[in-house]
This record gives sequence, structure tokens and C-alpha cells, in this order.
Amino acid sequence: MAAADGAPVAPGAPLLRLVAEGQLRLRAEVLPAELPGGPSDVRGAWLEPRGDEPVEVPRAGLATSRLVADPRSGLAPLAFAAPPGPWGLGAQVPLRLSVGPPTEALTVPRGAVVEINTQPFVFVMVGGESFTRRRVRLGPGDATHVAVLEGVEPSDRVVTVGGFDVYVASLSGSLESHRH
Repeated sequence: MAAADGAPVAPGAPLLRLVAEGQLRLRAEVLPAELPGGPSDVRGAWLEPRGDEPVEVPRAGLATSRLVADPRSGLAPLAFAAPPGPWGLGAQVPLRLSVGPPTEALTVPRGAVVEINTQPFVFVMVGGESFTRRRVRLGPGDATHVAVLEGVEPSDRVVTVGGFDVYVASLSGSLESHRH
């Protein structure tokens, strides 16, 4: 059952309901303090169906012109017209918002980051088929890329696909994976 307008939503509660084919109406609940400039602070939105690539919700689909918070929950609805996707009736699909002013940052694809013992690393090509592991400090990101605050230089050749394969090959002492 969908939540009433302005009501808090528990984790796992449905956030959208598909009622017809074609365009979807997506509703998210946000804290107005996170969007001090209102809906115009939303730079991007992505639906993230589990196991599938993120689906960008066009910025033009933002249907909310101003945030009005519910006095009980403090949350304000944010509505989008979203493209149809690989989900069916009653699907619960996570939504990621990119908010705030744009900032300049060195970024890598999210898939380039390999977590080893709970720490984020990337692999950098140092020549031929030689790679080195670099611990990185991550910053903000969106559905597809994440900022790297420390550990990588703009001139570095970061492995963007197959980083985990490079890691496994490094454990065995051979580098048999060429998927990078």
C-alpha cells in the first residue's frame, strides 16, 4: 500500500506504482534542507533497478516546482515523469538524486573501484601489462561515476572494467586477465 502524502516511508516501502504503460510518475520524499534552492537544486536523477544499469530520469521530467514539507514528517514530495523500464507493476525501484551546485572533480566509473578488506582501491596501469593497486579516498558521485579525492592523478590510466580480475590475478602472481 502506498504511503499517504507527506507520511514517512519505511525502508522497503513502495515509492512508485506503475498504472499504465508509457511514462511513469515517480514520487520521492526529500528533506527540504538538502535542497536549499528547492527543486532547481536537483541536477540529475537515476532509477537503479537491482541487477540492471541505472536509468536516467530526464531533468525535464521534474514535475515539482517548489518543496512543501509535511509538518509531521518534515519531508517534501518531489515528483518526476520517468521513462518506462525493466520493471513491472508494483515494482520498488531505488532512486538516486544528484543535488547541489556542480563541482569540478577527478572521477572514475563506479565499477573501477574495487573494495578490498572494506577499503576502496583502483588499479592503475604502470606499463604494458603491469598494474599497481592504489588506495583511494572517494568523494561524492552519481549513479555512474564517483569522485576520487586522493590516490589518483589525472594522467593515471585507471582500469575501468575488470579491476576485480586484475586483483585476483595479482593474488595468484600471474596476470592472465586482459579484460581491462
